[in-house]
This record gives sequence, C-alpha cells and structure tokens, in this order.
Amino acid sequence: MLLGFSTLAQTKIAGPKTILPGIEDGYMLFNPTNTKKAYLIDNCGRVINTWDSQYAAAHTIYLKPNGHLVRTNLLTNAVVDGGGGSGGGVEILDWNSTVLWSYTYNTNFVRQHHDIEILPNGNILILAWEVKTQSESIAAGRNPALIPDGEVWPEHIIEVQPIFPAGGTIVWEWHAWDHLIQDFDITKSNYGVVGDRPELIDVNYTSQGQKDWIHANALAYNVQLDQIMISAHSFNELWVIDHSTSTAQAATHSGGTANKGGDLLYRWGNPLAYKKGTVNDQRLFGQHDTHWIAAGLPDAGKIIYFNNGPERLYSSVEILNPTKNPNGSYTLTGGVFGPLSPDRTFTMNPTSNFFSRIMSSAQMLPNGNLFIGSSLQGTTFEIDPGNQIVWEYKSPLTNSGTVGRTFFPTGTFASIPIFRSTKYLPTYAAFTGKDMTPQEPIEGQPWADCSLITGLEEATDVPRVYPVPADDFIQVVWEKQNIRVTLFDGTGKKMFEGSGFDRLTIPVASMPSGLYLLRTNNQVHKVIVRH
Repeated sequence: MLLGFSTLAQTKIAGPKTILPGIEDGYMLFNPTNTKKAYLIDNCGRVINTWDSQYAAAHTIYLKPNGHLVRTNLLTNAVVDGGGGSGGGVEILDWNSTVLWSYTYNTNFVRQHHDIEILPNGNILILAWEVKTQSESIAAGRNPALIPDGEVWPEHIIEVQPIFPAGGTIVWEWHAWDHLIQDFDITKSNYGVVGDRPELIDVNYTSQGQKDWIHANALAYNVQLDQIMISAHSFNELWVIDHSTSTAQAATHSGGTANKGGDLLYRWGNPLAYKKGTVNDQRLFGQHDTHWIAAGLPDAGKIIYFNNGPERLYSSVEILNPTKNPNGSYTLTGGVFGPLSPDRTFTMNPTSNFFSRIMSSAQMLPNGNLFIGSSLQGTTFEIDPGNQIVWEYKSPLTNSGTVGRTFFPTGTFASIPIFRSTKYLPTYAAFTGKDMTPQEPIEGQPWADCSLITGLEEATDVPRVYPVPADDFIQVVWEKQNIRVTLFDGTGKKMFEGSGFDRLTIPVASMPSGLYLLRTNNQVHKVIVRH
C-alpha cells in the first residue's frame, strides 16, 4: 500500500514523518521559494548549515564539491518580469554565507530565470529570456494574434566564465530564435512543413499566446555526451541540444559532434508540438527538473523528471530511456522521437494523493531510492525500489511563520513551496573539513530518538507482525524470549509500550488510521492502521 498525502497540506506534521529502514543516508538541501535562506538538514530534520543572502532565491541552488553554494537571485526588473521563475542574477557563497562571486543578467532585453547549470570546468550555463519586438516576431513568421503586448520572449542560454569577485565573460551561447520553422506566412524564409522538420521549433506553437512563449524551467548537462537538456514547459516537451558547437555553429543547422548545429537533437513528450500524432500521444504535462541520471547511479544515462500533470490533476515521476546513435544523435521512428512511453512511472494510489501542478523535483539515489519534492505542499519524500515511502519531510516554514511539530492548522498555514529538493551523500566532497554537528531542527524541537528516523541495523531474528493493515489489534510473534515492543505514531509520540515472552498483542482500535512505527528490541517495522 502506498502512503498518500493531502494535496492541500492542511493535515501534515512538520519535520520528518515517515520513518523506516531503507533510507539513503545523507543531507537535504533546499531553499523555500522567494526566501533568502537555504537549509541543509539531515534525515532527522536537524539543521547542519544555513546560507543567508540579501536576495530571495529564484529558484535553484546547488552545492559545489568545494562547499560553495551557487544560487540564483531574484532582482528587480520592471520591463522583463515573467512572474514565476523570474531571477536576474547568480551568486556564489562560501560555507559561512560570504559572497565570493556575483553576476547580473538583467536588462530591458534579457533576464535570467528559473535555472542554471554548473559545468565541470567551473563555467555556468544560464537560462534566460530575450525580448523580441512585434516587428521582429512578425519577421520570424509569428502570427500577429500571438504577440500579446507587442512582445515575445524566446529562450536562450549563455555560458559564463566567472571573473571573481564579480562579472564574467560569455564564452558560448544558443538562441531558440535561430532554430524556427512556421507554416503561417509563406513569404518568410523559415516557411516550411513543420512535421517534416522536428529539429526546428514551430514559432506559432502555443495555446495561449503568452510573451513567455516557451517557459523553460530546467537546464541539465551531460558531460559524456556534451549535450544540454532544456525543459520546455509550455511545449510539454524536453529538448536536447549540442554543446560541442561553437557559438557561430550553434546559430546554424550544422557543426558540432552530431553535425546539427544548434538544432534540436532530441525532443520528447508531445509530438503535436511538431505536428505529429494526436493529443493521445502526449506524455509530458507541465514537467519540471528534467535531467540525465548521473554515471554510477542506477539507470545511469536515462532521463528522470517530475511530470506535474495540471491537465490530468495528478503528478508522477518517470524515467525515460531515449534511443541514441553512436554519434550522439537520436532515433526517429515514423517521424517521431521515441520511445512511446517511459521505462518507469511512480505515482500514488489514488493518483489524486500526489499532485503538485507547478515546480517540484525528482532525484535518483545510489541505493535505487527516488528522492521526490512535491513543491506546492513543501513536502519531500523518499521511496524505495518497491515504491514504498521510507522517509518524508514536511517543511515547517510557512508565510505565517514557523510551525512547530504539530498538525498544520487550516487557513494560511501552508508550507512555503520548495522549487527543488536535493540529497547529498555524507561522502560528498563539500562536507570534508566542515563542522557537520547537527543542530536543532528548523521547528526547534529535537527528536528524542533519531535512530528511529535513520534506521537500525537489521536483526538476524525478525519478529512476525500481523495483520497488515491492522484494524483492532497488532499481533507480534517472536521465537526468542523477552520481546519488548514500543509503538510510535508518525510524529514520534509513544503510543504503546510493553513486553512479553514470545508474543504480544497491541490494541489499536482507538488509535487514528495512519502509519505507525513498531520497535521490537533492535528492529523497526512499518505498521499501517486502517479502520
């Protein structure tokens, strides 16, 4: 049985909640949206470190192996203000929040937004809007009815080589505007059959005619392929482009390892965006956090993403395995990029129990668990390969203040959304030489027995616990003598304690339905009570 949680975030408990063996040891990094403080916490919810900035994050943060935090900054811009995801700047902080570097990309014509990506050479890829006027848009074949307020904001990417302590040099760039096709205006040079050119972007594909036409929300880099992935939210697609090109080649249709210039090497999720298939072929729905699974992890080289699903009213996390050719290009079948479906899909039963219509994240962990951030609930949880939740964290940070370890009241006390949650292993180089002493949790109430959260060593002799789920009682049977049992609810509150010779019966008829933790000597078991 999969554990569901409320999409309204009204009945959640602050701090760690689902507490089972099988958790990947590590630390969670997050920065609630539009706030100035980033947090690193352990599996018990205890604060390990915080970083403070003079700017709210917008939205992504990354922890480099040297312990420096790279974050996007929300800056003022009255001209290019796309609302969600707007940023304008990037900065690097050391472990103690000292600003080491800052960079501004925020004018009347361009603006950083949503995401960045740190390259192995220390350069930083920046995702940004650029303003195209009405005349420029019409010259590119855009339907005038799709130019609200006389502007269109296509995406572009710049690669910045930092110059410390401030500024940088743009050493590479790519512009979506260089790779357009359209079938609206036959007089324009980019007129053609959209369905025959899937490597190009239909300048008139849109359902709403927004200025923020593509609304990309994620960047990723694959060092083995030297390719960049873009999450094209409004297209319900992910795009892959070649980074091995020069800037000049990236503006054309040739050059680079795949000899495609800056054209799309691969796109997936919605064939209708290049006039193939039907609405039934759509697989992505407002997706976020599209990226390759890193080398050394389970399913390395495949693509993982959070499929938000605003149209279908439920979310899922999926793993996709594109078919690649030796030269880094991708396979078309019948004019469509495959595969037809992802390799793996995780959702909940019922599906409505898992839904964040915007933002959110997904990460593959070394032990095969998935680390999933459901943004609108301010909730992050970890599932094992059997799709069972082994850990869950509800942020206590709300717009009305910090909530203690109690049930969230109704009204305004919803967690501030978390754009993306990331887990780092204890062996990550960033923590070498750092003071990793756990402090109190954000909510200021230490957990009395952290071993219940981090898991215990498995015992050789494991008791039988039944029935599952339980209604009136839980029966514990053990072949050894002197069994001692303690039952905790999801908040860590002790609900029952007792001992017996070789068996014990625990009455649960008066206890609320939900997930409980049963500790028997040196073993912890998950118990579900359902009336």
